Amino acid sequence: EQQLSLAFLSSAVFTAAGTAFFAVSLYSLVRRPMLVVLATVPGFYYLAFKMFDPHFGSPWSFANGMESGLSILFFGLLCYLLFSRRFLEPIAPWRVAVVSSIITIIVLSRLDDIFLFLPLFALILIRANDRSNALASAIVAAVIPLVVIGGYLLYNRHYAGLLLPISGVAKSYGLLHPVA
Repeated sequence: EQQLSLAFLSSAVFTAAGTAFFAVSLYSLVRRPMLVVLATVPGFYYLAFKMFDPHFGSPWSFANGMESGLSILFFGLLCYLLFSRRFLEPIAPWRVAVVSSIITIIVLSRLDDIFLFLPLFALILIRANDRSNALASAIVAAVIPLVVIGGYLLYNRHYAGLLLPISGVAKSYGLLHPVA
């Protein structure tokens, strides 16, 4: 019972902190408090789809004792760094390393978020001051997730015989093994 309570409580705290980071980030972009409140609690996604499932898509639905709270926390932190602190202005390899590390942590908490690296690479290509800075930053952005996430996947393969966790294998079955 204590473990379940700890899992739920930590998930609720992580979700609340991530949502707060996101709200501060959004406020720095739009400067409209009511829009920020509406966008974060309950959120536009929830408002659009609440008639289909009122328990899905709201910030409180992520306080579920699973990995969702960590994913929300680190995504909120990422938004805070990028939008409130303008952390990647200017683009520099050490700054890209910090952002790439945070995205790597987000991906480790939820592998579906791997696509967050695409905007990072696009930003590096578009905003880097010169070609050598862009190349160095892109290499840094790629090496961190390749080593960390690649190591995690190889460990899964060695330990369980599967590259992805079982949930990822179940979700990808139709992609890897088309149904006739």
